[in-house]
Amino acid sequence: MVFRGKKWAYQITIALALAAVLWSGQLALVRGPASLVAGGVYAAVLLLLLLPRTRDYLEAKRWKHLDAD
Repeated sequence: MVFRGKKWAYQITIALALAAVLWSGQLALVRGPASLVAGGVYAAVLLLLLLPRTRDYLEAKRWKHLDAD
């Protein structure tokens, strides 16, 4: 996922991670706890892919704000 500098892309990724956990929680009621673990792993992978880009985005935003002063 290459969404450099796109705030909406980060929001969509976080929403997908939360949806994965909620969806797997519903499946856990039917299929057992293994699906909850699978959803948690999926959400963790999405967030791990997102975290470095989020840090870069926030750092660039901070420097842009400081340069404006």
